[in-house]
Amino acid sequence: MKYLAYCRKSTDEKDKQVLSIDQQLSELKEFAEKENLEIVDFLTEAQTAKVTGRPIFNSLIKRIEKGEVQGIISWNPDRLARNSVDGGKIIYLLDTGELQSLKFPTHWFENTPQGRFMLSIAFGQAKYYVDNLSQNVHRGLKYKIKTGVWPAKAPMGYRNDRNSKSIVVYEPEARPLKKAFELYSTGKYALDDIGAFLFEHGMKNKYSGGQLNDSNLRRVLMRPFYTGYMVFRGEMFKGTHTPLISKELFDKVQIVRKQRGYYHQNKSKRYDFAFTGLIKCHYCNCSITAEHRPFFFPRTNHKADYIYYHCTKKKGECLQKGYTREEILEVQFREIIKSLSVSQGWATQMNNFLVQDVETQKIEDKNKSVSLETEISQTEQKLDTLLEAYLDTVIDSESYIKKKNELMEKKQNIVSIQKQLSSDNPNWIEGVKDFIDCAQMCAKIARAENNCHDLSIMAKKVGSKYFLKDRKIEFCLNFPYNLLAANGGAASQLRNFVPTLAFGQSKYYVDNLSQNVVRGLHYKLKQGIWPTIAPYGYKNDRNTRGIILEPIISKIIKISFERFAKGETTTIKGVQDLFIKSVVLGKFGKPVSFSKIKKMLSNPFYFGLMNYGKDSVMGTHTPLVSKRNFDLVQEKLAKRDNKRPHTNNFPFTGFIKCAECGSYITAEKHFKNYPKTRGEIEYTYYRCTKKKKSCSQLYLNSTNLETQLRDIVGSLSLKELWANKLLEMLKKDEEKEVKFAKRELTKLSFSLDIIEKKLDKLLEGYLEEIVESQNYLSKKKELLQTKALIQEKIDEVRKEGTIWVEPMRVFLKEAVETAKIAHENNNCKDLAIFAKKVGSNYLLKDKRISFSPNSPHDLLASPAFDASKMTLTQYLCRGEESNLHGVLSPLVFETSLSTIPAPRLRVNYIRIGVCFYPIQR
Repeated sequence: MKYLAYCRKSTDEKDKQVLSIDQQLSELKEFAEKENLEIVDFLTEAQTAKVTGRPIFNSLIKRIEKGEVQGIISWNPDRLARNSVDGGKIIYLLDTGELQSLKFPTHWFENTPQGRFMLSIAFGQAKYYVDNLSQNVHRGLKYKIKTGVWPAKAPMGYRNDRNSKSIVVYEPEARPLKKAFELYSTGKYALDDIGAFLFEHGMKNKYSGGQLNDSNLRRVLMRPFYTGYMVFRGEMFKGTHTPLISKELFDKVQIVRKQRGYYHQNKSKRYDFAFTGLIKCHYCNCSITAEHRPFFFPRTNHKADYIYYHCTKKKGECLQKGYTREEILEVQFREIIKSLSVSQGWATQMNNFLVQDVETQKIEDKNKSVSLETEISQTEQKLDTLLEAYLDTVIDSESYIKKKNELMEKKQNIVSIQKQLSSDNPNWIEGVKDFIDCAQMCAKIARAENNCHDLSIMAKKVGSKYFLKDRKIEFCLNFPYNLLAANGGAASQLRNFVPTLAFGQSKYYVDNLSQNVVRGLHYKLKQGIWPTIAPYGYKNDRNTRGIILEPIISKIIKISFERFAKGETTTIKGVQDLFIKSVVLGKFGKPVSFSKIKKMLSNPFYFGLMNYGKDSVMGTHTPLVSKRNFDLVQEKLAKRDNKRPHTNNFPFTGFIKCAECGSYITAEKHFKNYPKTRGEIEYTYYRCTKKKKSCSQLYLNSTNLETQLRDIVGSLSLKELWANKLLEMLKKDEEKEVKFAKRELTKLSFSLDIIEKKLDKLLEGYLEEIVESQNYLSKKKELLQTKALIQEKIDEVRKEGTIWVEPMRVFLKEAVETAKIAHENNNCKDLAIFAKKVGSNYLLKDKRISFSPNSPHDLLASPAFDASKMTLTQYLCRGEESNLHGVLSPLVFETSLSTIPAPRLRVNYIRIGVCFYPIQR
């Protein structure tokens, strides 16, 4: 059976994923290898699964429908689908037989009616988790506001207290803010004056860094929060925080604002439409808005007011035509709610089923807990026997640790399962009760009249993704209400329905623990608090959950920045000496390293800017240096790191030495004047530096040197025709070697697995006292020897394999490229690079260059192999007409090509390092 591996990570959840795509791929490969599954292709996608239309997922479905593959491997069901449509496609393909298998490393699935039913529950739970995430957040915010605690970021003048989970007065801002209210209430100060006053006291615009603009100041002056009352979603609550101003002062400020023309409370009448904010347009995805339309009927002299809903069309032209009356939408929403309702009789019966299932499950859990207790005692007995065997030196430490970890992990899993079974109420009971109450409430809301707002609230709870298309509503039901709609209400299979809700939020809380940690780190960062270990010069404060200055090191760092900025210290060594004089050392009592000091001087954290990942945020910690001094330090560091550029760039210097004195060859430019003909012309000459001793070597013109190097490179080149034929041979032999290596590795791995299983079984037999100690030791020794031999063969196959192929391929391509470089013009830099590659030990004597060709290019320098005079057929076949075919073999010969008697050979070898390429004829 063939499988497709699918990995997904939501782009809008970059820092909230349990596993990245690379980690998912690694886990799936390991899982497939363990289960011996054949994966045809790996598909990855970075897109949310909350909505339909994922291109890679759609291509996956098409390939299954075409019959290319029969199975899917994914990390978890929620990677495949988080919406009803995509989950339904997977289940439908399982029903039709086009999809035969689903494999998950973290989830069990079997292609049976029960397995498909549980898969639908898993897909529904994934959708339910996404849809209810925002509701859970809003529920927590509403609970805090009802208890008098502000649930969001503290306003200006206050700070959030992590210990009490509330807000407290922040005196550095509270005092000037209170004074600002008093000044504005006099009517003598404009908003700009108030903004300047607050700016002088350190209260700035968090985005621009300047003073607060008029709109920000109006919001502050209009906010009753400072009198002790909180407004949340238009509703006022009494807060438990300490007020900054009195109600009388706040009222005076509002009177001044009203007199100055900024009072907009009754500027226009606002309407509260029931279904706005809930529905979107099917065609352009814009929100659906509403408006009042009054009508006059002349015959009856009657006025009527109607509400019409229509697309806002903010994104451009839209195919949505006309308006939709609120009564039409009300009827449709009432039908939706009614289809999901249950009567009082059904609710009572479902509650009875719930009680019966809870009691039944408690009995089953009790029986299972007893069996688990027996299993725990058996595991502890095995651990005792294992320890005795280790103390008696019957088993070695490696086997003891391995088996002990295995038994301890098994015991830990059993204990955790036993704790879950000992719980008084299963974790899914509350979810089932809430669902039954809500389904019963749906019946009451559907029967009531003039309750459009209640219909809207219930519609948000039971469904999502409401779209309006030609006056008709399209939507998706949330889990578990989709099961009610699928089963025709609650009238079928009630007893089987209740246990399906056992997929509770507890497991998802554990699975997403790492996501919550990452989310917490980024939340702290947004608050201006460093979320991890404090940088050098600071330390973490457990009380405030922030960072504070380290008294000694912070002073040294501050002095270092100031001296470096003023130019009193210009080197890293000078800063290091300052640390040493102040008796500030690094780890293990050694001086602070240069790299750490340079990193410190380049870290913007010390002037207040925090860089964490891709985010940059101004921190609330105490800065050690001003931004101006920090910029001066960076300029001086940049000048220090910039190396002086070379005035001349001579291509052939650095690798040629003088044969007489051993010094390097350098170059210089000379200008010669031809007054009558060409004027002044520049020439480059190469000569010995004569740094080691006096030397008699003369100057050499660059043209002469270039010509010699071109001859050298050309003599070590290969024609393209020859290289192509050799590459064809190489490709065929590589395919043969790969197939052979795969077969051998499969056989050896299978044998190794058998040995491992025998060792485990042998140890189990010894622990259960089936195998005697003497027999255990002798058999273990025999098996370990066999295991070592098999492992050596595996390493040998992997090491040799096709490791010799790539050097051969690179050599042939370089040999062809060498020929091109040798014949091109104006490419001295490339010529120098290839000269270093094909040869070494370049020596210049009496204006002639000598060198030693590098392996394997030394073969091409052989007199018998003249690339300019002989074709491949002539060299290999010596004039005979025959087809060329090669057998590539990694044979090692200690002799060279020149020592083999050529007339007696039937096989010629091209030597590549220590490997030979035999070409038979």
